[in-house]
This record gives sequence, structure tokens and C-alpha cells, in this order.
Amino acid sequence: YAPMAGVEVLREAISNYKLRTTGKHYDAASEITITTGALQALHCAIAAVVSLGDEVIVFDPAFDSYCPIIELYGGIPVVITLEAPLFEIPWDMVKKKVSRKTKAILLNSPNNPTGKIITTHDILALDKITEGSDICIISDEVYEHTVFDGKKHLSLSQCESLANRSFVISSLGKHFHVTGWRVGYCLAPKKMMQLFRKVHQFSVFSSSCTALQMALAKQMNNFYYYQEINSLYQQQRQLFMDEIAKTLFKPLPVNGSFFCLLDYSEISDKTELEMAKSLTVKYGVALVPLSSFYTDRREQSILRACFVKKEETIKKAMSALKKASEVLSCDLV
Repeated sequence: YAPMAGVEVLREAISNYKLRTTGKHYDAASEITITTGALQALHCAIAAVVSLGDEVIVFDPAFDSYCPIIELYGGIPVVITLEAPLFEIPWDMVKKKVSRKTKAILLNSPNNPTGKIITTHDILALDKITEGSDICIISDEVYEHTVFDGKKHLSLSQCESLANRSFVISSLGKHFHVTGWRVGYCLAPKKMMQLFRKVHQFSVFSSSCTALQMALAKQMNNFYYYQEINSLYQQQRQLFMDEIAKTLFKPLPVNGSFFCLLDYSEISDKTELEMAKSLTVKYGVALVPLSSFYTDRREQSILRACFVKKEETIKKAMSALKKASEVLSCDLV
């Protein structure tokens, strides 16, 4: 087995990487833990701080595991809905939702499914709202290397006061385009990490084999790689946007992540589930209803597409969507 907290050389590599990219030093021995993917890190972070009846603020639309994990550990998701197309966080509403039962706020940037990234304004607002409280932040930053158009990923690690009360979670699988390897990690202050490791130890004991972790540690020191992978994702996103412009689908703004939202309200009056099934069965393109990422399953005629694909796959899919949009728009008339 690998050590419970992860191989030391990998934790040291992550520490060096975070110091270089955020300016924040995390102690490899006591503040970094390697996990079986980022999802297991989310489980451990939530289980470490949430007890029966505790509230966790979540922003909809959200990755569909958030609320079930909170509920699994007896917590109550307090959902704040973000409005399309910009999905900006209404911080005044967040302030109103904070109560004596609020245990955590769960943040995801770059965001799945919206492609939204947080700004300096968001970080300052979050810091102000949680200042002087015992509210912890769970920051899901797995898409940190997929930020486009010259923008920069803002990690909570860059704000000292927030970093001191945050679990910052990321994914080496997404860093290195090998998500099936299931290697994630969590960063947190020593006292918070002690709670995290208690859950981690008695859920998986240790993560991925020693040899794999050592190989990833070596790759983490190749800082040119991060520029290359971001450039690749940027090219794929641009190709997707160029090709989708040839269809009747309307893309919403996307600043990061692997995903772009497509508005089909001018093409069809089908529900999102009906539209997704039709595109999959008749045209061979699998898109995800945005309603599946909302707690209330609201309908907005929007589907989520993933553009991190080979060039030939993107072009083939866009050709099929062009045909579909033309056929379906005729039916709508």
C-alpha cells in the first residue's frame, strides 16, 4: 500500500506546485492528502465537517454529486440558484442564507456545468461574508488548468484568510488528461486536515499504487506541461465554438472547464430530456440536459456539451448538430 496520506514525493511536488502558482505554502506532511479522485476528496471534506442538521450552501446548477453527498452525511443543502446566461453569484442572497446552522459553503471554479470562473470580486465577497465565522469553504478546483482567453484561475489558496478555513480540492487525473486513473488531492490547514484524514483513513485507507504516485510527482515538476495542456484545451474550445456557429444552437459564454452550454430555444420546444434523447438516438451526439444539474430540475432549453475531444470527433458531432438544428427548426415552424 501507498502511505495513507499519499507518497511523500508527490505531496512535496504538489506543495512546490502550489507555492509557484498561488504563492501559498502547504506543508507536505500535514496539509496535503492524496485521494482516490477528487470525488473521494469531496466526500471526506464534507464528512469531516458536516453533522446531522448542518447546512451547506450550494450554487445551482451544480455538479450532481454535491447535494447527495451533503445529504448522505446528514447535512441540508441550502441551494442558491444562479441565472443564465452569466450565472453570477448573488452575494447579497448568500449573506441572507447564512445562518447559525451554516457549516460550509461549496464553491466550484471553473464551474461544471456552466464554464463560469470566479473573479476577485467573488473572492472578496466570500471572504467578507465568512470573516470571523466558523464556516469552512469547500473549493472544487479540478478544472484549474482549463481557463481561456487570457484569464487566470483564481484559487482560494491565493487569499490567505480564506485558505485558512478552506478545503481546496483538485484532480491530477484532470491535470494530466488521465481521469480514469482516479488520483485527486486535498489541501487544508493542519487542524482541518486532521479531521479530513480520519475520514480518508477509514474509507479507502490509501490511494493508488506507490509507483503511479511517484510517476505523477515527476510529471508535476514539468511546468511547461501546464501551458501546453491549457493551450490544447483552448484550441479545442475554439474549434468547438467555430463549428457550433455553423448550427442554429446558441452557445453561452464559457471561460473555463471542459463544457459549453447550448441554448436550443429557437430550434425546438422539446424538453431538455426529450431533446437530449433525440440528439443521441437520431444523430449520435450525446449532450446532457442542464436541468439535471438543478435541484428543482428547471427547464430552460439548454444542453451541456463537452468539447475536450479529438478534432475529428468535434467536427463530426458539429456536422450532426447542424443537420439536427435545421430539421428540428423546420418542425418548430
